[in-house]
Amino acid sequence: MPGQPLDLSATLRIEDLFGVDSGQATVTLEGTTYHVGGQLVSDLEPRLTLAFTAPTLFAPPVNVAPIVALTTPVSVSGTFVHQGVVEELGATASATLVLQRSGFGELWDARSATYDLTATPEPSTLLLLGTSLAGLGLAAWRKLRDT
Repeated sequence: MPGQPLDLSATLRIEDLFGVDSGQATVTLEGTTYHVGGQLVSDLEPRLTLAFTAPTLFAPPVNVAPIVALTTPVSVSGTFVHQGVVEELGATASATLVLQRSGFGELWDARSATYDLTATPEPSTLLLLGTSLAGLGLAAWRKLRDT
């Protein structure tokens, strides 16, 4: 219905999407590819859980166009567990929800939702970059002072 809130927030377990009989998804983390989902034999098998947090969107009026794309920023957090080691994940994303006017003309049908993820740098990476830049600045200052 026009004006109805649309919530794109969700918690997703890859194992729930790819059940025992339907195969596996692949996850690449720091250059290593893991197979997630499918027939999970033990707790040592890889597991991935993601939480998407998005602001609430509102359905537009139906007289704007027959197909509408709504885009919003989304924050993503999650955990990846492999052989008892837990990796915390974080990313920013944009979510695009495509709505199509229904056959009744006064309602919207959801056609698709797409999430484009961008990795968020770890705090230690930012700290390393900051201290490197400070060290270069200090070295340049000492060189200028000595000359």
